[in-house]
Amino acid sequence: MAAENRDGVRSVHRALSLLTLFDEEHPARTMRELVEMAQLPKTTALRLIQTLERSGYLYSRP
Repeated sequence: MAAENRDGVRSVHRALSLLTLFDEEHPARTMRELVEMAQLPKTTALRLIQTLERSGYLYSRP
């Protein structure tokens, strides 16, 4: 159970690190920018971004 909690906390930290990359000067970012700036594997970043979108914290432009 402790390992699950650490993984959960790690995921929260990673998701928050993605959110901090957005601000008034940068309201939009490309996937490449997010991956490079957050230093996350692309699959991890994509999974976190999809979760943040489903939760209403981010949205993607068509």
